[in-house]
Amino acid sequence: MRILLCSNFYYRRGGDCTYLLALQKMLEEHGHETAVFSMRHPQNLPCPQEEYFVDFLDYAELNKARNPWNAVKVLGRSIWSRQAKRNVARLIADWKPDVAHLQNVHAYLTPSILGPLKAAGVPVVWTLHDFKLLCPDSHFLSNGRICEECRGGRFWRCAGNRCKKGSRAASLVAALEAYVHRWLGVFRAVDRFIAPSRFLRDKFVEFGWPAERFSVLPNFLPAGPAPRPRPAGAGTYGLYLGTLLPFKGVGTLLRALAKAAPHPFHVLGDGESRGELERLAGELGLGDRVAFRGFVQGAELERELAGARYAAVPSECYENLPYAALELMARGVPVAASNLGGLPELVRAGETGLLFPAGAAEALAERIGTLWGDPALCAALGERARDFVRAHGDAERHLRELTAIYDGLRSARRRT
Repeated sequence: MRILLCSNFYYRRGGDCTYLLALQKMLEEHGHETAVFSMRHPQNLPCPQEEYFVDFLDYAELNKARNPWNAVKVLGRSIWSRQAKRNVARLIADWKPDVAHLQNVHAYLTPSILGPLKAAGVPVVWTLHDFKLLCPDSHFLSNGRICEECRGGRFWRCAGNRCKKGSRAASLVAALEAYVHRWLGVFRAVDRFIAPSRFLRDKFVEFGWPAERFSVLPNFLPAGPAPRPRPAGAGTYGLYLGTLLPFKGVGTLLRALAKAAPHPFHVLGDGESRGELERLAGELGLGDRVAFRGFVQGAELERELAGARYAAVPSECYENLPYAALELMARGVPVAASNLGGLPELVRAGETGLLFPAGAAEALAERIGTLWGDPALCAALGERARDFVRAHGDAERHLRELTAIYDGLRSARRRT
């Protein structure tokens, strides 16, 4: 089968790209052919289809220079890309895919690519990694709080509340983007949406989307060497793995660590909040206990995971099915996670980890104290977490279910 993979970026940048790269590798290992349509970027992996990619656009740099021309450029490109529409049409004609599988495409590729796919009769599958189709800000967050005021297509609420980066201009563009895509009905060109979590599927259905257009298919972890068993009491520090953004709850985590029994803690990841979080750690007296390691990967990441007694996933937004939690649990690291979004589908209280109310530093401090002070409990939770993820995130099962979706859509197209 020939599968066209469409994604804004083609390097390991976040969960959507982690999934894309692992999926491509798995498909090719099982005899399928893949092609990629993406945006040119300095960190991209080499790709035979790069000549079709759209031009790189750095929104952060454009927004620094506030002038009318840049504003027009951002507005035009982020909502509807004529270049993406034109280039994907050429790629379809030259490569002739059997099916297209989309990841995150908003703002860079844009849903403009759906028209050429539909015109060519290519079935389209779209794995949803966030809530962008329901919420202009993607995460159901407004000024640090959970918000669903755009329900029913009231996207103007995004601009009124300044949900996007606290900026009225950015929020207005996001709201306009949502209205344009809704009015054009571009999503009718998608044959099947894939929800990695039941929570995401249920939220779309709650907002009026038809349940029959969704398949729940959890993210998978690529096959690899089995992690070494973790003996009871293993681990000499706590761990956070993920991006450093306001809605990831790392500020709440630091406040919880200040209340918990003293012990070393490593923060793995980078992001716009890093400087602020490092200052907060200093203010809380955690400077000698909390180490900000930055973005790590490969052997260094494996060493960090192997040395952790427990991990925290303190997100304060609706998570889908985060790879960070999967990777930690697959290595037998027990997780204390907030009870939002799809996290409780992975971290089952008292079985595969511990849960706490999102944003509650006192409750998180209590869970941290339980994990740090009870190595035997950590070992038991970690073992059950590893077994759960092996079954839940099995790569072979994921491939079987995904290719069955591909085949079903191709058969349906042939019958029409």
